Amino acid sequence: DTIVLPVIVTNANGLNKANFTYNNGLCNCRCQNLVRFKNLTPGTNTYLWSFGDGASSVLPNPSKGFPGSGYYQVTLTAVDSVGCMSTITKTVEIDPSVSGPSASFNTDYQVQCLATNNFNFYNTSSYMGQGWINKYYWYFGDGTMDSSNTFIFNKKYANAGNYIVTLIAVGAEGCRDTMSMYIQVRAIPCSGVSKFVNLQDGSNWNIDPKLGDGGILNTIKTIEDAIQYSLYPNPNMGNFCIQFKEIMHEPITITVVDVLGKQVYQKTHNQTGSSLINLEIDNLSDGTYMLLINSDSHQYKDQKFIVIH
Repeated sequence: DTIVLPVIVTNANGLNKANFTYNNGLCNCRCQNLVRFKNLTPGTNTYLWSFGDGASSVLPNPSKGFPGSGYYQVTLTAVDSVGCMSTITKTVEIDPSVSGPSASFNTDYQVQCLATNNFNFYNTSSYMGQGWINKYYWYFGDGTMDSSNTFIFNKKYANAGNYIVTLIAVGAEGCRDTMSMYIQVRAIPCSGVSKFVNLQDGSNWNIDPKLGDGGILNTIKTIEDAIQYSLYPNPNMGNFCIQFKEIMHEPITITVVDVLGKQVYQKTHNQTGSSLINLEIDNLSDGTYMLLINSDSHQYKDQKFIVIH
């Protein structure tokens, strides 16, 4: 018995080798924290930029407003039409004298099923120097947008597909900064959600090295994999307990954000060997908050809680 299959061989280190340059020279102009990146990668590719501060972009030639002074490791990942990946990282220095807005956001799960998709987008933008951000524009890639809310809850997509979500942060002086992210809505059959990055062609390329499988996400994590826990009492006065069903074996980072997307608390807890964490957050005003728990190797359910004094 014989099977013959076609094989495509490409030069992964040739035509599509990732490269870029940038210009962050100081100028007598607004938006001095803005760095302009020029993509030098030949050919037609899908791109993912990581700017070293948690923000990303999928544009070929993005501009990026950085949140503070210092050195940032900027990485460009390029994937060509047959799936060959090339990556390059360069160091960008930001002068402490510059100022301007820095757009940034994240989400729980970038890949969700069509029947149950429900996206939350958490705005983590900031302003470098003296000034403030007075307007946000969200574009969801499906023809809809939102300019009223800082924090996006329960965004649903009507059709399966790959979408680019974009946030534009506008400073009071008129400076703009943009961040964009790929998300994917999967049609039936679909078995859950994933928190990992998928590129635009939907081929499940994953650039998170923590996955450790050579860059390919072979399966979609089911929603049942997300670790359940109890939060009590709820409502509370900012003092509450988090009770896990099993003993923790890794550090976890706990973040609390308000309904406007502002981070009001964040701390990494290293007390492995326990299933209970007691939190005392004394500066919370009355209102509704979202509790986010993250670790390197597990997914955790997000939970809302109410503070009443």
